[in-house]
Amino acid sequence: MNRRVGVYALAALILVAATALAAPWAVRVLVERRVDDSLQNIRIRSTSVVHRGEVTVDLASRTVVIHGLTIDPPGGASSIRIGSLTMIEPWPSKGRLTARRVVFDDVALLSGDDRTAVPLIELQDYSGPEEGLVTTPGAGPRAASQADVIGQVSVGEISIPLIELVAGKTGTRRSFKNILVTRLVDGVIDAASIEDIAVEAPGGKNPAAPPVQLTASAASLAGLSLPTLWRFYAGEKASGREPLLNEISASRLALRAGSAARGEIAIRAAAASTRGVQLRPLTFPFAEIDGFLAKLKNEEALTPADVRQGLLMIVEGARALSFDAIELSRVRVEQTSARDGDLSATIRSVSVGPYADARLEQVAIEGLTSSGAGSRSLQVSHAQLRGFDASRLAAYAERIGRDEIMLTTQPTANDVVLTAPRIRAIELRDARYGDPDGTFALASARVNVDAPLDAVPQHLGLELQGVEVTPDDASRLAAAARRVGLTQVKGSGRLAMTLDPNTRELSLDSLKTTIEDLGAIEASGSLAKVDPRLAISRGQEFIDQLSAIILEPFKIIVRNDGLFDIALRRAARTANEPDDVFRAALAVRASDEISTLFGPPARQSAEALAAFIRQPISLDITIDPKTPDTRLIDLLQSLRLGPAGIAQTIDVRILNRR
Repeated sequence: MNRRVGVYALAALILVAATALAAPWAVRVLVERRVDDSLQNIRIRSTSVVHRGEVTVDLASRTVVIHGLTIDPPGGASSIRIGSLTMIEPWPSKGRLTARRVVFDDVALLSGDDRTAVPLIELQDYSGPEEGLVTTPGAGPRAASQADVIGQVSVGEISIPLIELVAGKTGTRRSFKNILVTRLVDGVIDAASIEDIAVEAPGGKNPAAPPVQLTASAASLAGLSLPTLWRFYAGEKASGREPLLNEISASRLALRAGSAARGEIAIRAAAASTRGVQLRPLTFPFAEIDGFLAKLKNEEALTPADVRQGLLMIVEGARALSFDAIELSRVRVEQTSARDGDLSATIRSVSVGPYADARLEQVAIEGLTSSGAGSRSLQVSHAQLRGFDASRLAAYAERIGRDEIMLTTQPTANDVVLTAPRIRAIELRDARYGDPDGTFALASARVNVDAPLDAVPQHLGLELQGVEVTPDDASRLAAAARRVGLTQVKGSGRLAMTLDPNTRELSLDSLKTTIEDLGAIEASGSLAKVDPRLAISRGQEFIDQLSAIILEPFKIIVRNDGLFDIALRRAARTANEPDDVFRAALAVRASDEISTLFGPPARQSAEALAAFIRQPISLDITIDPKTPDTRLIDLLQSLRLGPAGIAQTIDVRILNRR
């Protein structure tokens, strides 16, 4: 009996030993089979060609390592290479995978001429589709479907020491160091940080041009949607914008650029942030932009098709993006140029946004100070642009890009007015400019443009308050100011204009300039047959359009607060005559000159001018064209002929007000 028990025990021991020896081999076979099943799922779902190398298993730590993993999407335009993929405590189930820890070593993404290298990626608590581990943005013809895959991925933490990207066509290099994602839920990053960001691109075809460099440190972001970003890169049919990013911020931003001719410019900001970014997919793969930029960089001749494609890319980019605000603080700009001289400027803060659909609500600059060559300086306490709208221009450019309008088509006057970008208002406060000739100070300036997209006529208003001009003692302006008894010129101004492209009439609704202690001048009038394209015309076309402008009546009001008296006294001293004698003689000569030039109908005007000279208070002057078809260019040419030539072009009516 004891012998039989001993035999059974020995047999059991041999069986256990054999099982123990065979278990690693059996488990490895099972794991390899399961890995191959997962890779087959990836092949089916992405139609990619997938290969692997050796699979190793560590039962003690429940670790699976796949070596030499390659994924080639269809078309051959892109490829993913992974040196090794390590999964600790993996658990696959029905196409999904969970793992306590996933480690990628030596990852390379090849897409056309672009290369992305990632030496190491570590994921904690991965949960998602099996193919979610290898999905990348904008790679392959099925790139759009990868956005759906990444949208099912959740990770507790992601650590990436380094990402390096090289764009082969443009030569642009980008690197990101020490990326830490604290939580990823359904493809949306809750929070992440990046220690350093660097971008470098060639400065141009000229090898002497300095490269373009952008760097930033201590970047952090919240609410980044990877599915939205993936769809943008992939390009698909137009759809609405989706949230991309709640906020991103960075410190110590620096941008360096320049040219061989103009030298270098450096822009630095202590801090920058962007909030509320939304994005919609482009209608073409993002990679197409690199090809177009490469042509520009290499200064290749652009075909009409290239120009149309470029217009569509610009319009698509302008419409795809929207944001709530971009803010910069403590900005410094420095330019070093042997040709133009050095320039430096500081800005306390810059705020931009909201922006959407080629419409920018506002740009605000606070605390601008700059200095440049030739002792030039500028200080602005506050500057703001509000209501910039280029949506109509974008729509017009899109029609050209789609070949609905030929590149050579001349825009109509209405096209020029209705598609021109709008600016609702521009404001300046406490501005001061200085150079060797003196200083120009401004308490406030405001430009208002009442030009809705579908409305004509278009209105422009300008108002200047607290203007102070202080010329340098040695300047010609100071000498002129001293001749009228001033060391400083103070005043204000106002302008209002209207352009109606339907009637082609340009109206000077009001113009008023006031100089303290000297006087004021007001004017109003209009011009007919004004082609709005005059603003963008060149050469003979400009001359033809200028020559077509018809002169219409103008009214000028002159108010004397001392300037005319000062001028008369100086003229009397020059003539070595008493002031009253010189004044009386001038009144007679001016009256005779008006009567001679404009004939008997001007007798009352001649008397009014003489009365003003004797007692200068206020003078109304009305200018009437000689004929209904008198052109503006006729008046300009007559100025060279003196009073006699002017009298052949216009009539003048003068009224003296007391």
